[in-house]
Amino acid sequence: MNKLLENWPVKILCFIAAVLIFFFHEMSTLSSKSYMIPVTVLENGEMTLASEADESRMVKVTVKSRRENLADITEGDFKAFLDMNSVKEPGRAAVDINVTPDSKVMLIDPLELSFSPRTFYVPVEKYVSRYVPVKPSVTGSAAYGYEMVNYNVVPDVVLIEGPESSVNSIEYLSTESVSLNGASRDVVAVSSVLHTNRRITIPSTENYKVVLYVRPVGTSRIIKNIPVVFKNIPESLFVTNQEEIVDVTVEGSMLALDKLSSSDFVCAADLNSINSEGSHVVRLTVTGPKDIDIIKVSRSEITVYLSSGEPSAVEDDGTLTETEFPAGETAVEITEEQ
Repeated sequence: MNKLLENWPVKILCFIAAVLIFFFHEMSTLSSKSYMIPVTVLENGEMTLASEADESRMVKVTVKSRRENLADITEGDFKAFLDMNSVKEPGRAAVDINVTPDSKVMLIDPLELSFSPRTFYVPVEKYVSRYVPVKPSVTGSAAYGYEMVNYNVVPDVVLIEGPESSVNSIEYLSTESVSLNGASRDVVAVSSVLHTNRRITIPSTENYKVVLYVRPVGTSRIIKNIPVVFKNIPESLFVTNQEEIVDVTVEGSMLALDKLSSSDFVCAADLNSINSEGSHVVRLTVTGPKDIDIIKVSRSEITVYLSSGEPSAVEDDGTLTETEFPAGETAVEITEEQ
């Protein structure tokens, strides 16, 4: 016992030195390996990274251990987090990084872990939400003679969340593409909402009913050279006019107008109130198919020349009556305004 305690301060110092030399030797024989780990942002519901913030942040994790232990370690064994819970105000903030190794890494002995950087300085914004309209994304064209005149989306709004500047910059979101190609009737589809801003989150995953309303294309056309016919010509009198013609401007669907010709219209001059020869000014009436609107006629009236002699230009037996107009057609009296 006396020999054990003899020069005990020197013995203790030697023991400590031996321990340090042992650990130094152990550490000097360890190998090291570094891994680049992507940093994930942990939101706190109040603050988030600003829209302009760089999201491709990486942290370098260095592991020291025996060479055989390092062979089994990969980047997937580490998680790096940027914890926003400590940030309370928008602006530029210093946020600490937390690195968490997998449980299998923690079982390795000996093991030394280090990482850098330990803090990021990042721009921070308020985390907000609001509803924005939903509009359909339409591809293709309707069938010839048809066009899309309107649409309806149910529901017509969607909730979005994210940095305040990003959320406020979005006017609307579009659905997945809905094809209109060759449609001649309303198109109904079920679609989801698309967005390309990674900073924007859509909490809901519901689908949206999209209706594209398709109608015939409305247009106008001029029908030329419609002959004027005379009806109710007085007995013993004859119309001596040369052939009279008019042009009419009509409106309707493109498909209906494509099929029209001058023979589909009747322009009549009614002489029922005339009983003497000579020149007389007579108003014209024009009839056409019932699904066509007559909006303009080149002439609203003509001068009719009646003679008691033999007709020299146009013969008319005076037997044309109202019942002779095609079925379903209506007469339009032309005024000066037309």
